[in-house]
Amino acid sequence: MFILIKSNGSKLWRMKYKFAKKHQELALGKHPSVSLADARKATEEARALLIHGINPAEVKRERKLASAKESTLFYDVALKW
Repeated sequence: MFILIKSNGSKLWRMKYKFAKKHQELALGKHPSVSLADARKATEEARALLIHGINPAEVKRERKLASAKESTLFYDVALKW
């Protein structure tokens, strides 16, 4: 886990890992909205997934797609309204 400091001054938590013989990087969030403790917790969760042979980036992508599908369906928006 490390913090990436961009040229515009933004600070981003990242985690480097190797999956399927490829080096990959997982975004953990933006500092200071994500604390060091939260970034460490996310890193531990990602490592647990790697131990079980699951790519943490795929899990994050699937969660994001699932939440986007739930929130953007016209039917769901109409019911909430």
